[in-house]
Parts: sequence; C-alpha cells; structure tokens
Amino acid sequence: MAGFVTVLQTGDTLSAAGHFAGPWRDFRRVRIEPGASETVVGDTVEAAIFVMSGAVSVRVGDTDTPVEEGGALAVGLGSRVDLVARENGAELFITTLNVDLG
Repeated sequence: MAGFVTVLQTGDTLSAAGHFAGPWRDFRRVRIEPGASETVVGDTVEAAIFVMSGAVSVRVGDTDTPVEEGGALAVGLGSRVDLVARENGAELFITTLNVDLG
C-alpha cells in the first residue's frame, strides 16, 4: 500500500477504505452552527471526536458536559452522544473505527 496524505476541509468526509489498513471507517471534518447538533452513534463503530474550534455541550442521556476547543472525547460501542454547538458554533474532527462483532 502506497503512503497517503491528505487535507480535509470543513464538510469533507474521507472513507478509509483503500487508504488505511487498520480498523478506521472514515474521517469527517464537521462545522456545527450555534444551537445545532451532530449525533454520533456507536452501533457498529467506535469514534474519537476532537473539538478543533468553538465549544460543544456533549449530551449523554440527560447529562450535558461542556467540551471546549482542544478537547476530545471517545464514543464506545453501544453509546450515543449528541454534540450541541454552543454560542460560537464548533468545528469537529470525527473519526470512526469499525468494531469486529464476529
């Protein structure tokens, strides 16, 4: 497999297939406007989320936890989080990894 380097712009999604040999499924760079949300569900995947700019409230059930610029979180198999952008919106880098359920 040849080396691969790319830059993701806001709104881009890169499928890992054909580029990486590990369990990565995809990489996304997402902009969330103030008050809007992005949901990440660990149904057959796990995820790592990095707050590149701005801030979000991470909602798990009835609990909200603020995560500021530079913060990160992980979403394990079977989990669901709603990321609600705070007053200035947020830009996120989200990568999902396949989980072998076999």
